Amino acid sequence: MVDLAHEREQEAKETMEALQNEITRLHELSGQGEALMAGRQDARSGTVLLHDVAQMRSQLETVNAKQDAVEAQRLELETKLESANAELQASYTHVM
Repeated sequence: MVDLAHEREQEAKETMEALQNEITRLHELSGQGEALMAGRQDARSGTVLLHDVAQMRSQLETVNAKQDAVEAQRLELETKLESANAELQASYTHVM
């Protein structure tokens, strides 16, 4: 009888110890899960940031291309103006 009580007490202690170990393991897994979720959130934020940077880079390239086109047009008009001025000067000199 004493042996049976002692055996049950030992089983209860082992069960309690196993449960405590399982609780500790679950806490560790929970912490790992939270860290994983934070890492995923950081990765999502990084992906969104990369997308935003790529979009801004594309917009900048578009603006630069427009500026280049405007500059080319300005140079063309400047050349035409210089040519017209030269013709005007030549005709003025010719008239005089």
